[in-house]
Amino acid sequence: MKCVDTDFLVAVLRGDKSAVPVIEELDRERVRFTTVINAFELYAGAYYTGGRAVREAKNLLSKFHILTFDDACAERAGEIFATLKKEGLSLDVRDVMIAATVATYDLTLITRNVKHFSRIKGLKVRSW
Repeated sequence: MKCVDTDFLVAVLRGDKSAVPVIEELDRERVRFTTVINAFELYAGAYYTGGRAVREAKNLLSKFHILTFDDACAERAGEIFATLKKEGLSLDVRDVMIAATVATYDLTLITRNVKHFSRIKGLKVRSW
């Protein structure tokens, strides 16, 4: 099972044709996942843009099961953050939270930021 990152959601909203095969793949799995943090990022951009962008973001997100960030995700995020810091690496806190959520639910993150997320040991990541 897969979970899509914000870059994928934005591509869908922009009509990026390269997103179509992934949408078809998710449809075959009969469930579309994203995280509450990805939803936040999408809404932040939509409200910043204004106009119909908020309505379009809501419509798109209504087609996804939005994974919550719970205590298990928080613990995993803390572990990831501390491990990266000990290794002298950094990652935006939101990305740590996204990675922790995806890992907690044992999903594969679909993103174009594979290099970015590959710093996290054990996280399943795939480009689209």
